[in-house]
Amino acid sequence: YRREILPVSDDGGVVALDWAQGVSTVSNAVQSTPPACAAPPAEVDAPICVLLPGLTGGSGDSYVNHMVNHLVCAGYRVVVFNSRGTASSPVNTPQFYSASFTKDLERVVSHVKQSPGCENSPMFAIGWSLGANILLNYLGRAESGTPIDAAVSLCNPFDLSYCNVALKKGFARVYDRNLAQSIARIFKSNEDVFRRSPDIDVDAALASATIEDFDRAVTAPTFGWESVSAYYAGSASADAVPGIKTPTLCIQAQDDPIAPGCAIPRERLRENENTILCVTPAGGHLGWASAEDPFGAPWVDVAVIEYLRAVELKLRTKE
Repeated sequence: YRREILPVSDDGGVVALDWAQGVSTVSNAVQSTPPACAAPPAEVDAPICVLLPGLTGGSGDSYVNHMVNHLVCAGYRVVVFNSRGTASSPVNTPQFYSASFTKDLERVVSHVKQSPGCENSPMFAIGWSLGANILLNYLGRAESGTPIDAAVSLCNPFDLSYCNVALKKGFARVYDRNLAQSIARIFKSNEDVFRRSPDIDVDAALASATIEDFDRAVTAPTFGWESVSAYYAGSASADAVPGIKTPTLCIQAQDDPIAPGCAIPRERLRENENTILCVTPAGGHLGWASAEDPFGAPWVDVAVIEYLRAVELKLRTKE
């Protein structure tokens, strides 16, 4: 990757954009997966894809890198939008990111579209989990006023209130604890910055045992919510679905422990002609393991490429 630090707010806030420079071997705790191609050079007007990882994810995560490899092999240009503090990006102000905060994404989309060689190219966006929720909130608010030509939402929680309840049950509690520990580690590495805010309960944040604990101590007060419950209720991307004017593919797993099938706004997605919903009976959260290589790239990556190619073909035909 080539890293670009992008200012996103007048008070010094920044995010890190990692521009893919080719394909790479993707490693996880079990195996290393070599890229499927030798990374053909992208055409001058090749589509540009903006990727939004999950809650504590970034350009270093295997699920992101698998998708990057697939996109690059398909001839696309790719940039990973790492939210504040993720993927070892700097935190200059006492503000993280949230499920309903879209201003950083607005800045990223505008900047990428205006980058050299991207002005006249198709622009796509792919989000996972929290990144998918942020993406759909952005699209619903922007309606037709976005340069994004197509989007893909993967493992979107949609209804944060419902998903918070689901996280307290069964095996999902393991996810909840691990995610809380991950975001607390990011917070810890920037503790001095966050102690500058009188709204944040730093000690409670560091001791967070659940995502709800962290959101109560940091996210809700930082973004002006009166309570963590109000934050969850007001951040559901399900409410943004009716406003989406951009062709959007939503892929969910019915057995997802973090974004369960019951939280999917099926009727709203069905009623919007711009959205397509695909629900698989299994797949877990950020899973969709392939039978041929269960520890390699998720099979859903191929479906995403096929969808984007179809949209690209339609766009090119219009020209």
